[in-house]
Amino acid sequence: MSDERWRKEKRDRLRRLRDLGVPTEIPADIEDCGFLIRQEGSYSENCAFDLSCGGTGFIIGLCITMNRPRLAIDYFSLEVSWQDTSFYWLTEPVETVALKGVYQFPGRGPEFPRDVVINHFANFNRQWSRGQSMRGLLLGVGSKTIPTDYRHGVLIPTIITVMDQYEVASLRSIRLWVDRSAKLSKPSTKKPRRKLIEHPDVEVYDSLETELKSERAQ
Repeated sequence: MSDERWRKEKRDRLRRLRDLGVPTEIPADIEDCGFLIRQEGSYSENCAFDLSCGGTGFIIGLCITMNRPRLAIDYFSLEVSWQDTSFYWLTEPVETVALKGVYQFPGRGPEFPRDVVINHFANFNRQWSRGQSMRGLLLGVGSKTIPTDYRHGVLIPTIITVMDQYEVASLRSIRLWVDRSAKLSKPSTKKPRRKLIEHPDVEVYDSLETELKSERAQ
């Protein structure tokens, strides 16, 4: 069995274990890969969140180090537990006099300056030397919403792949924090029931006090 085939079968076994719910990480060293991938940053820099216009936004904080000379990144890919064939990475913004080079999520989503984002480093013609690193955020959008099974604040396992110009993949399992605050903050269409004890209303309280004084006077 060739080394490349062995590495592929090893990755496939780890993915199946992950899909079965077994906590599994795909370390870079078992793949002898060209890119050493490390997840870093806070929860807000590593999250999947509901977009106000529908769909899901993804923010991933990464440090990627070249493990071989003269490598270029062909593309990034992301695997999540739900199927979303229309997923895409945010494209590099066009900078003009009137418009700054800012990556922006659709709807009322957050925006990030170009210098903290690494999406544009997926450039087939840009080669890196061994030992060089890039550090920043990967920003992507999926058309499907996060399944209701994933509550606000949980961590979901995902796999990030970096493909080089020779079509050799480097993989790393990561976890993303689920941010459902956009849905949680939507105003309810139902009129809440008034609870005098938990949420006393001043006007109602004054009205009751007046009635009681009137009864005592009688």
